[in-house]
Amino acid sequence: MRKINKFGYLLVFTIPFTFLLSYYSGVVYLMYSLPVIMFIVMPIIDPLFGLDNQNYDTNNEKNLKDDLFYKRILYVWVIVQTAMMAWLVYIFATQDLSIEYIIPLVLNTMIMNGGAGIVVAHELGHKNNKLDKYLAKILLIQVFYGHYTVKHNRGHHVNVGTPLDTATSKINQSYYSFWIQSVLKGFSSAVQIENDYLKIKKIKKHIFNHEVYYSVFFSCLLFALTTLMVYLFNVDMLMHYIVFFIAQTFLSFSLLEAVDYIEHYGIVRNMNDDHSYEKTNATHSWNANFILSNYFLFQLQRHSDHHLYATKNYQILKQYDESPQLPNGYPAMVLLALLPPVWFKVMNKKLITWKNENE
Repeated sequence: MRKINKFGYLLVFTIPFTFLLSYYSGVVYLMYSLPVIMFIVMPIIDPLFGLDNQNYDTNNEKNLKDDLFYKRILYVWVIVQTAMMAWLVYIFATQDLSIEYIIPLVLNTMIMNGGAGIVVAHELGHKNNKLDKYLAKILLIQVFYGHYTVKHNRGHHVNVGTPLDTATSKINQSYYSFWIQSVLKGFSSAVQIENDYLKIKKIKKHIFNHEVYYSVFFSCLLFALTTLMVYLFNVDMLMHYIVFFIAQTFLSFSLLEAVDYIEHYGIVRNMNDDHSYEKTNATHSWNANFILSNYFLFQLQRHSDHHLYATKNYQILKQYDESPQLPNGYPAMVLLALLPPVWFKVMNKKLITWKNENE
């Protein structure tokens, strides 16, 4: 019997709740509650909650796949995050905030948008219906990363584990080097992928039918409109809001890139005799079956199954015994990735084991 419970996924809503509660406490140091919980407390207690190493049987899997409860959580998150971003504009437009408040506001927003929001966008962006893709884009334009669905779905999932993939980190490559590779080269790669798509479909290229370009346009429009609102109602907070928005954007997608760095670190697909690459299999992603962090991350840590079946709903993702396992959940591993010498010491040993078993 699986240990995981459907209501555990509602834990993600403790993120905006803690954000609001800490802000309205009026105590500045309490505004650091969310970062402390996610990046200090979570790495400690995640292993204590145990592992979920089981899969559902075929009948349960079918029932879960059709259960709208799981999809509704994602839809509600889109509403909640968008409302929270509107609230943030409101407080900048109506209150005088000092730098001591703005720093934790940025960190809390990073966790909300980058730690949860982009995960939800990732899940929705892989689905085949227009509504889900539209909702994913709403979340992504809030962090200037609307091109992610192109970069990820049509780039990363095709080329993962090969030199062609900007989102596969190499052995002994630091997170900071990977960030440059994935952010800068990833954007140009997304532009090229969309250009090629429009060319094949014989569609004339302009800003409103180019997925990358219109994503950038709507992010800029969102930034311009929210900045204008702050300017009209509280001009003294204008520069503070601009700094806040840019900082939360930068940190949110940087948190995403830290997760991308972790997921495939050092793993490569072998080249066949005809110079094609072997088919992606369950050994080509780092996985983590920690129950608690998988609730918050909608089982993204069961990453191998996601790469095998990209459109599969998060609630029925499977674990594979042959998949390489991380020593802790993503919150702990993100911290480790920020310290390259420590990361290499921990992960290179595991990578050597992986190579010995798979090459």
